[in-house]
Amino acid sequence: MKVVSVRSELITNYSVIILKEMVKKAKTAKAKHEKARQRESTQTLGDVGTSRYWKTKGDVEFYFNEKQNVYKEMFELDCVAGWTSKLHQDRYSFAFKNKEIFDEYKEYVSTKKLKEWTKWEKLNLEAIQNA
Repeated sequence: MKVVSVRSELITNYSVIILKEMVKKAKTAKAKHEKARQRESTQTLGDVGTSRYWKTKGDVEFYFNEKQNVYKEMFELDCVAGWTSKLHQDRYSFAFKNKEIFDEYKEYVSTKKLKEWTKWEKLNLEAIQNA
């Protein structure tokens, strides 16, 4: 049980650094997703079925899923470190520069996509919080 509380404390202490990296990853995925969607919208009916068409479709889906995974990880970090309640602190000032990412994160959490979590993940988070 001591190991869990030490891990939780380490994660809490370094949550700012972890969150910054997650935001960078989310920004990159968002930019690539938007670029893929733009490519998708410029394709003509003649492109349907070509390898370029399927690659673009795959990119759109991949980067969308990549963003969703980052938001899920951000939620997990919030469950452990409680960073959303600390956004008023100076060390979280980068959050205001990346408002669109945090707005998408809030939307992700509010749409209840978190029900996709397995029972094991929920139990694991509860164990960390209770330690």
